[in-house]
Amino acid sequence: MKRKGIFTILAALFMVLAFSAMALAANNVRLTTTVPNIPKSTCYQAGTDTLEFDHLTAIAEGDVIQITLNNKVTVCKTIDMWVQVNAANVAVLNTSANAPVATTGGTVNATGAATKEWGFLVKAAAGSQIINVTFRVRDNVAGLLDGIGLARVMTFTGTTAADKLIVKLFDSKIGFGTSFIFKQAPVPVVDTYFTAVVAADNILCIDTMTLDFPDEYVQNTPDSLPVNVVNKMFFSGDYRIAHIMAQQLYSIVPCAKSTVGHIKLGADGQPPTCQSFDFEVAGAGVTNVPPPYCSDHAAGNRMIIATSSTFDPVAYAVTMRIVVERLGAVKAIPGVYWSTTAPGSLGAVGLTAACAAVPVAWAGTTYRQVNAIAAATPRAVAAANCNLTALQKAVYLDQAAAVLTAIGNNHLYINLPDFNYDPAEVLAGDVVKVRVTLTKVGCGAIGPLDITVGTFGCGAVPIVGSAQLCPYVTSLATGDSFWNGIAITNSNAADGNVLLTATKNDGSVSTYTAAIPANGMFVSFVSDIPWTGTQPIGVPAYINATSADIPAGSLNVFIMMADGTNNSMGYLCKP
Repeated sequence: MKRKGIFTILAALFMVLAFSAMALAANNVRLTTTVPNIPKSTCYQAGTDTLEFDHLTAIAEGDVIQITLNNKVTVCKTIDMWVQVNAANVAVLNTSANAPVATTGGTVNATGAATKEWGFLVKAAAGSQIINVTFRVRDNVAGLLDGIGLARVMTFTGTTAADKLIVKLFDSKIGFGTSFIFKQAPVPVVDTYFTAVVAADNILCIDTMTLDFPDEYVQNTPDSLPVNVVNKMFFSGDYRIAHIMAQQLYSIVPCAKSTVGHIKLGADGQPPTCQSFDFEVAGAGVTNVPPPYCSDHAAGNRMIIATSSTFDPVAYAVTMRIVVERLGAVKAIPGVYWSTTAPGSLGAVGLTAACAAVPVAWAGTTYRQVNAIAAATPRAVAAANCNLTALQKAVYLDQAAAVLTAIGNNHLYINLPDFNYDPAEVLAGDVVKVRVTLTKVGCGAIGPLDITVGTFGCGAVPIVGSAQLCPYVTSLATGDSFWNGIAITNSNAADGNVLLTATKNDGSVSTYTAAIPANGMFVSFVSDIPWTGTQPIGVPAYINATSADIPAGSLNVFIMMADGTNNSMGYLCKP
């Protein structure tokens, strides 16, 4: 009897182990990826993820596959999409490799309702290291996701034990067959996914500026967070999603012998008809009506963007903003505006070729007013008077995405349109710049980069104002081990604006304008300031504080930083 009891126990143990092995095999998931070489960047497209689920894998509503990016790498563009497994209440799966969800052979159980579809909700917030892939059911009538309380389970049954259920993410595909991808509407309704994605929605964009060493790999490591532990998945494969190369640098470079000079204003010889000025036209020896620049503006000026490697030969959308500065502070009313002259561009290999390039004119350019929202209709050049209506004051120039460079190009020449200006809105000493940003379709951007196109007044005397340099803060964002504070005082008897220009260690720039009352103060945590752009955690910066209307001696800036324990310091910024 004793021996029989031992055999009974052993048999039961073997059965448990056998069932465990079957469960383990059924819930195996292999992750395969593509691993592109990408430059270290604040935002660049990474590779793709493919999940291969084994025969008899069961997935329940609410089960989460949580994917974590390593080394503090974060998502830089929000992901929010629902990936359809197959048609509603149908067991048949796609077999085409073009489908987001497909199979090498096999089926899933139907949802049991005519309008219900199995699918995966893929979400990640910009700035997060976590991507959540949650199994959900959607009603295809209006795109509303069901609640997860029913705990319905989808089981994949292969034609053979070797068959796989394959889910592809971040490959720019939008759908095929009976597997499509949906997103929320521009005005989102909670848990409603009824709008078809575009290719740029189904990509993974990452910020890799936290990586310190060249030739590093970014991994995205999956984990299983099931509603019921019996459905826990076990992962294997290659988790690498990108290979990080040297940071790609961009800059504005001048052509040989080019010199940016002064723009005629008033007594300098500006005619009453207020002719426009063209950045590429020399000031000396111009006899047409009128010579727009003073004699110190040499020929050969061009806006040319150079890169330390080569441009990606993909589509870029371009935004160019006219910025007019008075003692480093951006004027609220620029006084300088775009004309109707068409811009253009051409890619080139080498600076010499870029300086001789004949641009291809852009088509379909649109314009916005200084508030960056209202549309503008620029005025033509050579108008008969100096008056510009609000509608004609075009400050932003927008060009739809197009391929601007060819393979191997390392320079991009952009031909700036002529500029109109209103002498009642500018003073001698005002500096005119163009701020250009090239936004890659999908993710990633070049810029913003500034080029100075002239200073008003021949021999202009700088306008009285003030500036302070704060050479170090630990970060502009929250989440750093230190907090940073800033205090600005205006001891002048009049109100004033102070432009804060923060330059991070990668050269990217963020700004904020603080309004400070007479004899008043501005006090804030640096991380609480609504800076322009994205602020990565732990990236140091320096801050320039400039004001056109608070005189020197009346503007003072103090920086304080501490780690919340006993480590703290503060300093006065210097002129």
